[in-house]
Amino acid sequence: MEIKAPLGPAVLCEWFAGVFFRELTREQMQNYGVGGFDRLAAELDQAIGPPSVGPLEEIKGDLKRWQKAPSAELELAADFAALFLANGVGCAMPYASFYETGGKRLFDKPHHRMARRLEAAGLTVDVDAREPADHLSFQLTYLAELYLAQQPPETPEEFIRLELLTWVPKFTRDVAAVPTTYGFHKAVLKLLNAYLQQAARRA
Repeated sequence: MEIKAPLGPAVLCEWFAGVFFRELTREQMQNYGVGGFDRLAAELDQAIGPPSVGPLEEIKGDLKRWQKAPSAELELAADFAALFLANGVGCAMPYASFYETGGKRLFDKPHHRMARRLEAAGLTVDVDAREPADHLSFQLTYLAELYLAQQPPETPEEFIRLELLTWVPKFTRDVAAVPTTYGFHKAVLKLLNAYLQQAARRA
């Protein structure tokens, strides 16, 4: 019997980052529907514990629904746009600055702090994406690098407490209030929030 090594926190952080940065492709959806999500689910359950049960069940329910819905790819893309690309009053935006300024500004202090961190780590922001450096996905990519670094400039737990738990819980609540066809992205965000809470306690 093949024994697979754990994916580890860096891989999980990169997976979270990908989910919140761009829409799932048809290939990803099909892969998840035929067992491709099982290992991720097992790792998340192991890392998070009981708080993972509800969100994982939501995701597995969506995977079954996707197989029966010819328009699932378009509907999930519409969900992604409503959750992470909308711009207006009452929307949820995946930027730390939005929450640190009470919803008034982007490209504020969290953006500049993250830009310095990313530059020091040799990570470049996709210029074509035109996203602030404090986008949730960039923060998670940086967190993955901290987990991989032999001599990180700060511990992953410090970064989580200083830059993620200051706004991700509120973002999670705001996302939950946005109407969507599927619960996939909301459930993944609940998993992330629980994962960060657990990780911050490990220091």
